[in-house]
Amino acid sequence: MKRKFLTIITIVACLVVKAQNFIIEKNNGSGFPVVSISKATALYVDPDDEELVHKAASLLQKDIEAVTGKKPAIISSLSTTEKQLIIIGSLPGSTAIKNLVSKKKIDVSTYRVNGRRSVYKR
Repeated sequence: MKRKFLTIITIVACLVVKAQNFIIEKNNGSGFPVVSISKATALYVDPDDEELVHKAASLLQKDIEAVTGKKPAIISSLSTTEKQLIIIGSLPGSTAIKNLVSKKKIDVSTYRVNGRRSVYKR
């Protein structure tokens, strides 16, 4: 029993040491505000992308609202005055993501997307 307790404490301590601080309280210019004092950053989803992508955007919207109390808008047009957006989509289904790839704003050369629906990259 004592050994299990010590193992759990050691694992928790390691996680705390390895944790990163993703939440900042002051804008230092290097961060991306998912939520600011005035509003939440809008979520963009291509209207022609897969239904699962739309579901993921909806779930993220609910998570952001649950944590911050501010509900981000889900938009389907890039002709907006928003200065910052969170773009949610798939490579084959999102015109915006395809445009970012073609303009070399997103490098997908290291992703193995051939025949795979999703890829995790560190």
